[in-house]
Amino acid sequence: MKTQFEKGLKDKLQSFEPSNASGNWEGLKNQLPKPGFSAWTKALIFTGAIVATVSIVVLLTNPNDKEPADNLSYNVIKNTEVTNESRSEVVESETQNTIENTSSETHAQTVADEVYEDVDIPESVETEVIPVKTEDETEKVSEETNEQVVENDNDDKVIVADHEDAMIADHGSSAYNSGNENSKPEQVVRIKTSVDAGCVPLTVTFTTNASAEHYDFMWHFKDGTRSTEVSPIHTYTEIGEYSPVLILTPVSDEYYRQRITGSIISCYGIPETEIDFVKFGNLYTFSTINRGDIVYNWKLDNHSFDVTSFDYEFKFDGVYDVNLFMEDEHGCKRDVETKLNVKIEHNYAMPNAFTPNEPGVNSHFGPVFSEMEGLTFTMIILDKFNQVVFETDDIYKPWDGMNIRTNQESEAGVYLWKIVTEDRYGNVRTRRGQVTLLRK
Repeated sequence: MKTQFEKGLKDKLQSFEPSNASGNWEGLKNQLPKPGFSAWTKALIFTGAIVATVSIVVLLTNPNDKEPADNLSYNVIKNTEVTNESRSEVVESETQNTIENTSSETHAQTVADEVYEDVDIPESVETEVIPVKTEDETEKVSEETNEQVVENDNDDKVIVADHEDAMIADHGSSAYNSGNENSKPEQVVRIKTSVDAGCVPLTVTFTTNASAEHYDFMWHFKDGTRSTEVSPIHTYTEIGEYSPVLILTPVSDEYYRQRITGSIISCYGIPETEIDFVKFGNLYTFSTINRGDIVYNWKLDNHSFDVTSFDYEFKFDGVYDVNLFMEDEHGCKRDVETKLNVKIEHNYAMPNAFTPNEPGVNSHFGPVFSEMEGLTFTMIILDKFNQVVFETDDIYKPWDGMNIRTNQESEAGVYLWKIVTEDRYGNVRTRRGQVTLLRK
C-alpha cells in the first residue's frame, strides 16, 4: 500500500514545471542533434536517471528530525505486519514513478530540490514484523498442547484437550487443569465423587465446579452408560474398577472440548453364588464358593457352621431352611437362602432274581445294605395267589426259596415282596417289589 508521502511525491513530480520552461526547452531542442540523440546525450540521460533514483531512495531511507511541510504528512507505522508482496509493491511503485518523471539529470535534480526543500524525514522508523504461522507450524503447536483431534457427530474435526498430568487429589476427587486456551472461561476443572470405593451395588454422586452456563456436559461412567446431567447419580452393579470421564464442550465454541478423567472408583463384592449339596441317604454335604477372604456362616435346623462346606444327616421328614451368610475383607456381604424338602430314607437295595441252592451270593433273596443298624425290619414274600410263602423280621435271614407253609421248595416263577422298616427316630418306610425265582 502506498503511503501518503509517496502519493504526495508523485503528485509533485507530475505537476512540476521549471520556471521559463518554454524558452529553455525550445533552445535545448534546437541544440539537440537530429533525428536522434547522440551517444553522449543518451549516456548523460541514463546517468541522470540513476542519480535521481538513488537520491530519492536515500532521502526515503534517511529522513531527518523535521516534520514534513507543504501539508505533506508522513505517518510512522509501528508494529505492522509487512509481507514480501507489499515490500515488492512499494519498490516497484517507487522505481516506476521515478523513471516516468525524470528525463535528464538536470530535470530530476531540480524536482528533487523543490520537493524536499522544506521536508524533513524522521531518522528512523521502527517496524515489527509479525511472522505468519504456516500450516505445519500450526500443527506443531497443536501437538505441543496435547490436544487430540476427534470426529464429532457431524464428521467435523473437534479438538479435545486431555491433561491428565495435572491431577489434584482432594479426598476421593480428581482435578485436572483443562489447559485449553480456546475454552472460555479458562479454569481448573475438578471432579468430585461422593465415594471412591465400596460394595456393589455402589451408588456414586458426581459433581464438578464447571458451570452449566459455559459448558455442555457429557459423562462417561466407563461401564457402558453415559449422562448429560450436570451432577449425575450413577449406580455401579458389577465388580471392577472404573475411571469416569467428563467431556466439557464450551457453549461459545463447540470445536474445542476439555476431557477430564476422574479418579478410579473401586467396586467390590462377593460373586453370585448358590448353595450346592450332594446326598447319600439322609447324609447331605453342603458347599459353596471357596475364597480365603470370605467369612462363612451357615444356619441349618437350629445349627450353625462357620466353614466353607460341611456334612449334615437329617433325622426327620420336613422342609428345611438352609441359610448362608458371607462377608469379605471390604465389608461386602451376601446372604443366600434355599429351602430343602427332606424325605428320610432307609438305604438298602433289592435284587430282582435269585437261584436257590446254587453256590454264590445270588442263592438267597433279601435286602443288600451297608448300614441298617438301628432299624426294625419285616419282610413278607407272597406267591401268585397272594399266599404268604416266607416271612422274617431278621435282616440277616434272607429267603432261601422254601415255602414256610408246606416246608417244600417253592416253584420257579415270579413272587411279590414287601419290606417295612422303622428307624430309631420313628420314621417308618414301606417298600414293595417283585422277584423271579429261578430253578435249574
